[in-house]
Amino acid sequence: KTIDCTTDNMTKAIEDGYNHLVLNGTCKANLMITPVGGYLESFFPNSKPIYALTLEGGLEGVWDNTDSGIQASALFKGTLFIKNLSVKQTIYLNNNSVLFTDNVTLEKLSVLSGSSVDINNSTVKCDSSIDNDCVYLEDGGTLDMRKVTLTMDGDGEAVRVMRNSTAEIKESNINRTSNGEVLAVQYNSSLQLEDTNVTAASGEAFIGFNGYLNLNGGSIIRTSGTPTVRVLGPSIFHVSNSGIVADIECDGKLVYL
Repeated sequence: KTIDCTTDNMTKAIEDGYNHLVLNGTCKANLMITPVGGYLESFFPNSKPIYALTLEGGLEGVWDNTDSGIQASALFKGTLFIKNLSVKQTIYLNNNSVLFTDNVTLEKLSVLSGSSVDINNSTVKCDSSIDNDCVYLEDGGTLDMRKVTLTMDGDGEAVRVMRNSTAEIKESNINRTSNGEVLAVQYNSSLQLEDTNVTAASGEAFIGFNGYLNLNGGSIIRTSGTPTVRVLGPSIFHVSNSGIVADIECDGKLVYL
């Protein structure tokens, strides 16, 4: 169904059973995409159970948050596919949810509890209003990014991978313009950077507590200060395929390079 955001109700179209919306203009809606009803409706009162949803940008398509209440959308065991669309709100994924994107602009992502995100040919931009991590994975979250430009201007890491989570970033650019860590890989988690360039204004890439970071080609650069990469044991930093890193600090025992 094609939605004219100036006259049509995006949420009503979903309630009517449409699961593929083409957005013309700026639509404002905070959604819960889930097959599960019950208590979740108290947080998202306009939502009804839905297994999967496709949001596609039409003429200058933008998916924005509402002017009041919860300023984000969430997936709880649901699936969301976004293409050719600008997203101006945080998306939270929980309990084995799935997000696919292609040719989109995104803001903050939080990927928890076995959920997964696949981002292709896109832009992720967290401005100075973001007060925590731009892309955050925890408790078995997975991330696959290819041909993505990620810019972090706020506080927190550009990418943080925590507690048994995994991420693979290919042919991409990660740039942190504000001070602070650019990457963090911790607690039995792993991050592979393949032909990806990471630049931090004044902050390190941190690997700790059984973290694993593989720089396969590409580079990690810090424009001010040291270290560029800090490895806190027990952890592993693996550089291959002519990957470039300025300096490395090993902190504690059982650090492997």
